[in-house]
Amino acid sequence: MLTILYISDVNSNEPIFHSQVVPHIVELKKSYNVILVGMCRGETYTYDYSYRSIPGDYILPLAFVNFLRQKQQLSRFLKLRIDIVYSRGFRGGLIGSFIKTFILRQGIKHINDVRADVLDEHKDSILKRNSFNLSIKYVFKNSDVLFFVSSKLRDKYVKVFNFNKLTATCPTFVPDGKFIFDQNIRIKIRQKLGYKDDDVVLLYSGNLAKWQNADLILEAFSQCRNKCIKLLFLTKDMSVNKLITNNENKAHITILSIEYQDIQNYYFAADYGLLIRDNTDTNKCSSPTKFSEYMNSGLPIIATEIESDYVDYLKKEQVNKILLPHKNLLAETINGLSQIERNKVEVNTLKKVVELQRIYFTNS
Repeated sequence: MLTILYISDVNSNEPIFHSQVVPHIVELKKSYNVILVGMCRGETYTYDYSYRSIPGDYILPLAFVNFLRQKQQLSRFLKLRIDIVYSRGFRGGLIGSFIKTFILRQGIKHINDVRADVLDEHKDSILKRNSFNLSIKYVFKNSDVLFFVSSKLRDKYVKVFNFNKLTATCPTFVPDGKFIFDQNIRIKIRQKLGYKDDDVVLLYSGNLAKWQNADLILEAFSQCRNKCIKLLFLTKDMSVNKLITNNENKAHITILSIEYQDIQNYYFAADYGLLIRDNTDTNKCSSPTKFSEYMNSGLPIIATEIESDYVDYLKKEQVNKILLPHKNLLAETINGLSQIERNKVEVNTLKKVVELQRIYFTNS
């Protein structure tokens, strides 16, 4: 059985750790021996190995100094038979590159999983953009295979950094079976939240990052005059309460922070999923977690029509959805909504993604 040294770029305090990293490792462990290296900042989660993270550890010189401080502890990997180093993101990629180069034998393969267009995300900061540019070049130089979260991101980065080795597109996944719609749970949760049978519940799930357009969603909802339309807002960022202080439909907005193990139940209670993004490189190159979760829970999606893999899917497949040519049409669209049939599809499930990755793990 091959042994994978799995380096996570997020820690257990972040929701994505529980929605992406933990399920991924559980699935991989069915075929591989997996050792988790967590970039920690004092949290209590028990990783196989804890790697102390520091602010600015995406900057190559800082990341290397931090690595040297922990090199003796990491040298324990020499006693293990590591076959593959798998790293998430560029912060994880730097650690994976250091471990491969300075600790493990040179024949070991390093696979870096590129999760976002960080160059576009930080385009307004010359320091961060240049730092990420240097770090990406180093990670790519020391990687044998690159996974990309979308084909748009793959095409862009392969061209910009002239990467000529193996690549694959591995979108953000959902655990198999977790989001299979359950009518009984829907009824129970809607009763708990005080929704009537004919209420139309819009769901937003995620953080308040600027590219999510959460403020625009709330403003559009404030203009809604249909009292049957409700907004269910699932987020860990409770600063959203400040954003709705003067919202004219504040009484029809429910804000909840739900643990990942229960989040699907609230998706079942909703009638539409909101995915309102601008046509920027960050969004064009993304694979939103909420897209796969919305689709697998049966929710028709209301999305802006941008250049992205997930919009390409919505256009191609016969599924219920509403594609908006422009985000400013959201308010008008919301006002005229009614309940429609749920979708019955499986999109970007974990087993399918791991099945693709297994080709590259095995070949490595």
